[in-house]
Amino acid sequence: MVTQKYRITKDTPYELSFDKPVENMAVQVLLGSKYDSQPNARVSYSFAPVDGGTKIFADMAVITNPGSAFERRTDVDGGHDSVAVQSLLDRIKEDLERPAGAKKK
Repeated sequence: MVTQKYRITKDTPYELSFDKPVENMAVQVLLGSKYDSQPNARVSYSFAPVDGGTKIFADMAVITNPGSAFERRTDVDGGHDSVAVQSLLDRIKEDLERPAGAKKK
C-alpha cells in the first residue's frame, strides 16, 4: 500500500488503515467540500481471531474532510478497486499457507 502512495493513518492490533488523496477529478468535485476540496481514498483492514487463525476484512471508502471532526464516509466496497484488494489478500493468504522453502506457483 505504501508503494502506491498510501500512508498509514491508523495502526492498532485489530485495524490497519491507509489513506491517499483521490486523484480522480470527478470524485473530487462530487465528494469534496468547502472545508476541504480534496477527499481521501481509505482502505481499512480489520483483523479478527478465529479458530486457529486470523480472518482479515477489507473496507474501502472515500472520506470527505479527512482527519477532521467532520469526516464523512462514502462506501466504495463494490467498486472495481475492491477486486484488486481481494486479489492482494488472496496472494498474502497463499504466501502464508505455503510450506517454508516451497516455490511460488
